[in-house]
Amino acid sequence: MSDIHLANWLDKMDVDYYAMFIKSWIPFNAWYVKNFHDEDLNRTSDRSLIDYVKQVDNPYKTKLRNLLLGNTIEALDFKSELKSLHEQLEANSIPNEEKRIKLGSITLSPNPVRQWTQTYNKRTYKFEYFFNQPRTTKRFKCTILKNNPAQTTVCIIELHKCSIPELEQDISFQGLTLQVQNFVKKGFGEINPQKPVSILADDKGLLIKDNLYFISNIDLCTQVLIELIYQLRNKIFHGEINPNKALTLTYKHAYNLNRVLVNSLE
Repeated sequence: MSDIHLANWLDKMDVDYYAMFIKSWIPFNAWYVKNFHDEDLNRTSDRSLIDYVKQVDNPYKTKLRNLLLGNTIEALDFKSELKSLHEQLEANSIPNEEKRIKLGSITLSPNPVRQWTQTYNKRTYKFEYFFNQPRTTKRFKCTILKNNPAQTTVCIIELHKCSIPELEQDISFQGLTLQVQNFVKKGFGEINPQKPVSILADDKGLLIKDNLYFISNIDLCTQVLIELIYQLRNKIFHGEINPNKALTLTYKHAYNLNRVLVNSLE
C-alpha cells in the first residue's frame, strides 16, 4: 500500500477564509475603481475611493443599509454574522491592543480638531496638536494653568503620539490625581488625529441581534462597517496580522458579510 498522507489532507480540509475574504474583496475593488476612479478629482487611491463609497449613495452601501434595517431571512442571517464578527473582534486584538479594530472604536476620517481648551477643577487645560512639526518631535502638548490673572503654568505634558501607554509613562502625568489623569486622557482624545467613533448603543438603539445594538444613525453605521471591512483587508494586504487559527473566525464572518454585499453589485 502506498503512503497515507492523512495529516496533510486534514490540513487541507478547512476552508481558507483569509483567501476567501481576499477573493470577495477583488470584485468589490474592481467595482469601485470602475465606477468612482477619477484622476481629475485626485480620487485614485484605495483610501480615497473607499472614503467616497462611504459618503455617497451606491448599491453596496444601500444593500448594507437595507440589511441593517430589514427583517427578511437574508437580513437576519446577515445581522447574525455581524454579531459574530463583533464578538470575534472583541475577543482578538487586530492588529494589536493599541490599534485594535472594533465596532466600539474605529477611525472614519482624520480629526480636524487640533486645539481643545477646557476648565476643570479650577484649572484651565489647553491641548494642542502641532501637526506641522516633524513626527520625531513631541507634537502633542497639554498645558495646565491656574485660573488666576497671570495664568500660571502648573504642569506641561508633551507626547510624540496621542498614545495612552506613552501618556501613562510620563512623569508629569503620573503626579496627577486619578480624576485629573482621566480628564487629561479625555483632552488628548479630543485632539487625537485618529479619534475613533463608536456605533455601539444601549438597548434603545437599533437591534442587531440578542444584546447587540447600534446607534440610530444608520448612515454612520454603514460608514463604520465599510471602513471596518476595508481595515480588515488592509491588515492582510500589509502583513500586519499573523494568519493563525485564532483569527480565522474573524475573517470567516467578514467574508460572509462582504460576499452578500458584493453579490448586490451584479
